[in-house]
Amino acid sequence: MPEKTTLSKRQGELAALLRRAGMGEKPAVLLAALANGDELTSRALEQTASLRQPEVSIAMKEMRVKGWVKKRGIKRAGKGRPHHAYRLTVPIRDIAKDIETIERRKLRESEEALTRLRRLMRKF
Repeated sequence: MPEKTTLSKRQGELAALLRRAGMGEKPAVLLAALANGDELTSRALEQTASLRQPEVSIAMKEMRVKGWVKKRGIKRAGKGRPHHAYRLTVPIRDIAKDIETIERRKLRESEEALTRLRRLMRKF
């Protein structure tokens, strides 16, 4: 299992574009880290994304709920909290399509609200 410590230039660009498309900073950088299809441990994701463990866990839970990421427990020798590894369950291009659909819907809703606002302002 690869242990990443930095995003590649391409992954950094992907994270920046995901953020501009409406995704939060933490999920964007984590998705970019997983974009090539590798399974990464939570520790590797923490280091790659410069995030703390709770931040990684929260962002990954959000992405698991969306069906984008799968978590696998890793048994440890001895005592202590279990480690986890994550991987994408769908290709990053499908996730990008999901994000586009969500953001286009938000845009339509904003345009509809602005249209209603203009109509209402005519009455004042």
